[in-house]
Amino acid sequence: MSNRLISEILNAPHAYLLIQAIEAALENKKQRRISFYNDITEQQKAEFINGEIIVYSPEMKRPIQHRKANTFSCS
Repeated sequence: MSNRLISEILNAPHAYLLIQAIEAALENKKQRRISFYNDITEQQKAEFINGEIIVYSPEMKRPIQHRKANTFSCS
């Protein structure tokens, strides 16, 4: 991790608020990832990458669509 970035955050007047926002975003991403892994089946070819769900075509082995993880639902 970049020491310069950490130093900039710690020197910011609202460092506490920045850290709270980062923690909230990380927790949200964690919950979306858990939900994805709970909902996905072995038959579905999909990945959770950087907060987005990538769905692959079974025949073509390449992405056919992607959506933000918070809008994904398995039916």
